[in-house]
Amino acid sequence: MALNFNLNFFDEFENKNDIQTIAHRGYSVEAPENTMSAFFAAKENGYSTIEFDVQWTKDSAPVVLHDKTINRTARNEDGSKIFFNKKCENLTYEELLNYDFGIYKSEEYKSEKIPLFDEVIDFAKDNEMDLYIELKETKDFSEDKAKILVDSVIEADLEDNVTWISFEKDYLKEITELLPDARLGYLSDKKVSKKTIKTLKDLKTQDNEVFLDIKASKINQQGAKLLEQDNFSFESWTVNDYNDFSKVQSLNCSAITTDMLLDSDIAQFLSEIN
Repeated sequence: MALNFNLNFFDEFENKNDIQTIAHRGYSVEAPENTMSAFFAAKENGYSTIEFDVQWTKDSAPVVLHDKTINRTARNEDGSKIFFNKKCENLTYEELLNYDFGIYKSEEYKSEKIPLFDEVIDFAKDNEMDLYIELKETKDFSEDKAKILVDSVIEADLEDNVTWISFEKDYLKEITELLPDARLGYLSDKKVSKKTIKTLKDLKTQDNEVFLDIKASKINQQGAKLLEQDNFSFESWTVNDYNDFSKVQSLNCSAITTDMLLDSDIAQFLSEIN
């Protein structure tokens, strides 16, 4: 869903400000979030990077889902809503295959199944996409679970194409135990503080890059200055309008996670204000 402007389109995006655009749960403004349809739609709309969330099933399979429960994005096979709350961690992968994860968006996506982590890894490898992998809070994230994810990334030779993000710093620590040069983004929905800076420093190894991935409404000039003083960059989520984009751009944001803004949208917006 590109935004329309009555302007001549740039042949090149030289004035785009070098802000990377990351498709939040795939191109979720068009397709059902965190599905293969959303990831293919992101590629078709010009994104080179997708973000997605990892939850765990009862039988320890990593699957792509944002919420702890499946109720918001899943439906029964007949399209009806699921009455009782069903937690992903209480269902096996085979049980999850009984639910439809596309029809809530529209009939066009009827029968969409929940993706396995490895399906998205294969997609990224086949389509030369970069990945932002969000590790969602779970009751027992362990070295064993971290190893399942890291091994899949290594087997696909995608270590340099993956950024690991989480609100849970200990989960990111688990990743660096296995992959010391892993690129890490610490997620935050709070203003930048000295505690934030300490967390970022604690995540640093001799070999990796660490940045703050902050909610757009929480970053300000003071916070950006604190980060810059300690040589940390920041990225911002979820940036879906030009007010937020202009704000984070002015504070030297390096990337945005967005549901809908395309590189072409941003280029045209910048051409209008320059």
